[in-house]
Formats: sequence, C-alpha cells, structure tokens
Amino acid sequence: MKILARQLVIDMYDCKPEKLNDISLLSAALKNALDDNDFHPLQTEIKNLKGNHSMIFLPLSEGHLIVHVYPLLKYCAVDLFICEQNILSEKAILSLRKVIKPDKIKI
Repeated sequence: MKILARQLVIDMYDCKPEKLNDISLLSAALKNALDDNDFHPLQTEIKNLKGNHSMIFLPLSEGHLIVHVYPLLKYCAVDLFICEQNILSEKAILSLRKVIKPDKIKI
C-alpha cells in the first residue's frame, strides 16, 4: 500500500522562554525555517487563547503545521501533517527544533 500522508504529534518540553513569549516573532521564525527547508507556508493565523495559551496555524502546500504554545510551562504541542511523499518529516522536525529550542521532545 502506498502511503499518502504522515501525521506527527510532537511534544516539546523545556523550551526557551524567550522563544515563546512573542508569538508573532515565533510565527515568523517558524514560517522562515520551514520555507528554508523546502516547505511552502501559506497564510499564517495566530490565535491568543485562554490561560496564556496561543496557537499558530500554518497551512502548507504540503499539509499543515499547528503549534500550541504555553510560555509559562515552557511547552509546545505540535501537530504536523505532510501529504507529499517526497518531503521528509525529519526536515520539518529539525526546523522546529532550531526555532523553538526545546531541551526534550517526544514524538
């Protein structure tokens, strides 16, 4: 059977607070990092939610990226969906790690 898509759920722990406090800068950095790694980000949407929690929704030509950001907890929850066979999910994970800088991740 041919695999049509991959979905990864990634928990990022002990993220650098300075990376999480400005959601607009974080969103721009994520978009640039993905763009630099052969992904094609589309219109980004940022939502500030209750409890000092924000969400970045970044549709990609290849799928989507959703990042829930909890600055006080130094934690990010990531949903990455890739529907292109020639795109490596590892490249996206490396891009995210470079921007968010967690001490620990769980995939």
